[in-house]
Amino acid sequence: MVLFGIVGTFIAFGMYILITVLFTSNFDLKKSVYDHEKKEWSSLPLDLEMKQIVIMCALLCSSDVIAAVSLINPKE
Repeated sequence: MVLFGIVGTFIAFGMYILITVLFTSNFDLKKSVYDHEKKEWSSLPLDLEMKQIVIMCALLCSSDVIAAVSLINPKE
């Protein structure tokens, strides 16, 4: 049972990274930034570094496993 959790976490981590890299490189994703001096919103391209992608995917995978483990009844 624990082996499925560990292997599943690494598979999900790899898939999250792959999907995020593919989406950011193949689609023209934008982020909205507010300029306080001009008092207007501007749209800039979304450029994520690999370090940011890995940190975000690690956070998603860790919370995913915790949510799944919290549903398991240890008495069964």
